[in-house]
Amino acid sequence: MAHGSTLADPVTMMIEAVVDSSVMDMLRGLRIDGEPDPLVELSNTFAVESQTRMRQLAAAVETGDYREVRRAAHVIKGMSATIGALHLSALSKQIERAEAGAITDARLNELEVEIERVSVALTAAAGRPY
Repeated sequence: MAHGSTLADPVTMMIEAVVDSSVMDMLRGLRIDGEPDPLVELSNTFAVESQTRMRQLAAAVETGDYREVRRAAHVIKGMSATIGALHLSALSKQIERAEAGAITDARLNELEVEIERVSVALTAAAGRPY
């Protein structure tokens, strides 16, 4: 439940199901009046960077470049762990450690869906009042 309330609103529940609320609270605490909102900046950066890395990952799987697969998965893992998206981090870690040839389209699709869920959650969190 959010902040001691007995009923959390659906948006808060969605955000907390995808990203660690303590990380969101920490990021909100970094906000300085008159400066860009760090949560908005993070949301925008994550959306762009995660899609770039996902394209690199898919291309590397397609060409069989497993060094690049591991590199792209590692970056996604690190980005997601930093923002408290632990499920995304775990999925990325599985791909990072997968044997050459063992990464299926289904695994890539699962990762892509989770990236989208995290992007939506971050955007929703960034749009919430402080």
